[in-house]
Formats: sequence, C-alpha cells, structure tokens
Amino acid sequence: FNGPVVFDHARIDGYAGFASAGRHRTTFGDNAGFLNAQFGSTADFRGARFAARANFSGMRVGNHALFRTDESRNRTAFGGPVSFHGAQITRNAEFTGAIFCGDANFDIMHVGGDAHFHRDTYHTSVTFERAVSFLSAVIGVDALFSRAEFKDKVEFDHTRVEGRADFERAIFAGAARASFIRVRLMSGGDFSFVRFGDDTDFSGAVAARDIDFSGALFAGRIRFNEARFESVFFGRPTSGPPGGALLPWMKPRELADMTLFRDAVDFRGLAYERIHVQLDQIFSRVAPFDRQPYSRLEAFYHGIGDDSRANDVYLERRRVERKNKFRLRAFHSWGADWLYKVVANYGVRPFRLVGYSLAIIWFGAVLFSKPGALEPKEGSLSPGSVTLGPSDGRDVSLRYFLPID
Repeated sequence: FNGPVVFDHARIDGYAGFASAGRHRTTFGDNAGFLNAQFGSTADFRGARFAARANFSGMRVGNHALFRTDESRNRTAFGGPVSFHGAQITRNAEFTGAIFCGDANFDIMHVGGDAHFHRDTYHTSVTFERAVSFLSAVIGVDALFSRAEFKDKVEFDHTRVEGRADFERAIFAGAARASFIRVRLMSGGDFSFVRFGDDTDFSGAVAARDIDFSGALFAGRIRFNEARFESVFFGRPTSGPPGGALLPWMKPRELADMTLFRDAVDFRGLAYERIHVQLDQIFSRVAPFDRQPYSRLEAFYHGIGDDSRANDVYLERRRVERKNKFRLRAFHSWGADWLYKVVANYGVRPFRLVGYSLAIIWFGAVLFSKPGALEPKEGSLSPGSVTLGPSDGRDVSLRYFLPID
C-alpha cells in the first residue's frame, strides 16, 4: 500500500489477513486507518511494516490480534505513532518482537487473554523507541513484557492485570521514567533483574500476591507510597551463606540477588503481609523520613518472632530522628535523645548499663576503702573514723547503689 489506507469502521466477519507472506512483506507506506474496525475472527498483521501513522483506536477483534514477528523473521514495525486506544481483543494480543519507533498508545485497551510483548522465537525483544502508555488498560490473563526495552516515558497507571505481570529483565533506559501508579496485579508481578534507568513510581499499586524485585536496579528515585503487596521481595532468601562458609569475622549475606537502590526510596504508606529486604542496604536510602515505614517493618519482624531485626529497625528510626532534631536545631530534644542513646541504647540491649553499674560499684568500693571515708553513726560504740577492707568497701558501695535498705 503506497498511499493512505482507510479501513475506518470496516467490518470483516471472518479472518482478516494482512500478514506478510514469504518474501512479500506487507507494507503500509502512508497513514493506515483502522478506526473502529471490526474483525469477527483473528486480525493478522504479522511482519507488517507501517511507515507512518497507524490508528487502531476502537478496533474490535473476535479472536487473536497478531502483530508478532513472522516466519521470515520480519518484525512488525511501526515507523510512526500508533494508537490502540480503546481497542477490544477477545483473546490474545501478540506483539512479540515488534518495534515501535513512534509514540504508542494502548490506553483503555481490553485484552481478554494474554498480552504478549516479550521476545519472539528468534530472541528479538520488543522495543519502544518513544513514549508508550497503557493507561487504564485491562489484561484478562497475563501481561508478558519480559526483556522488553523501553527507551522513553512509560505509563501503566491504573492498568489492571487479572493474571500475572511479567517484566523479568526488562530494560527502562535512562530517559524512560516508569509509572505504575495504582496498577492492579491480581496474581502478582515479576520485576526481577529489571533495569530502571530513571525515576519509578509504584504509588498506590496493588499486588494481590507476591511481587518480586530481586536483582532489579533502580537508578533513580523510587516511590511506593500507599502501595499494598501480599509479599514483596527485594532479594531472595538463602538458607545459608552463599559460596560456602565465611570467615568468623565476616557477616553472612542474608539475601541473594539483592535489589540495588542508587537513589532515595519512598516507603511512606507501603503495606504488606511479608517482606524480604536487606536492612543495612535499605536504611541509607529511605527518604523522606516518616515513622510509618519503620513502624510497619518493626511490627512485621516482631510478628514473625525476629526480635533482633525488629530492634535494628527501631534503633535506626531513633537514629534518624536524632539527626533530624539536630538538623532542625531542636537542641534540647536532641540532647535528651542523645543522652538516652548513650546511657541506655534507647532501652534495646542496654548492656552498657551493666558496665556503668559495675564501674560505679567499683568506684564506690575504692572510695569507701580509703581511711576516714566513713564515720560511725551517732551513739555507735566505735568512736572515730572507720577503715574498711576491699570486700567491706565493696559491700557498702553495693548497699548504697541498690535502692533498698
């Protein structure tokens, strides 16, 4: 097709074949319009090339919509902007291996089956060169984006996936800000080993099952404000130190394939039933400060009987609060906080109190053992000062130290 093609409002009750055949590749050399077109069965555009704008808005497909790589390894290519806004596909939407050179709009698209945006059988990844949006799209089963490449802005806000969302090893390039605000993943999501090159937003996101970020890299800021996950993995639990036994002074690694955070992590309002995270790795990235993330994490560890980690979370919260008091010049409050830290370690494992107590008792024993340190009470039969031995001095010091007579 060398000139503009208009199939707007067209109706084809059976199979619609626009697929490339052998060496003959279907090519739309100018704008291609399929606005509100209706296909009673499969709409087949495998290996087709769209040189300019392609409009599939409002399209109705009674079976599969095929835009995948064909048997001759021709990728379906969209050279200009493409829109599937409001399209309804009864079964699968297959875009494996496709390349989108212009903006791609899948807003309010409904897919009854799986949405395939992963590698094709020839290991060619789906590529989005420009911005892509799936605002309020609905996927009836699984959303499959493993190893997809996003090179510009990405929006999945308010998208609902009835099955599982698979983004394993997908790449969001440096300019590709990714937004998953209020996305609904009814069977969880796999974001393991994903590379997020810019800021990422999961605010209000819901995963009814587990969501896995193991091995992922967040190069920019990441927000989880008011998100709700059944279980969230920022690493994979290991039964023991990887690679065999460690030297005695080395700390065992708790998680394998830990998520890497290069910038601030906003956990305010994040709710979960279970979480796997490396505490020492995440503490330095939590910002801005809010008590809720620390309180939720502390309660989680207490709930599973891991009081040691719960105490670590509590102490970290107190440390951050103490620093904030100093930064805000609340010196009186900071001084009291610092004193509580030094004397009693905020009431957590206050072993230093034992040392302080022994030091005071020892100092008292030395003091009371000095000649003339004690005098008998009035009416005592022993006149003059009293000199005690070391053991008697210790007993007197202990008696004065203890709050009993």
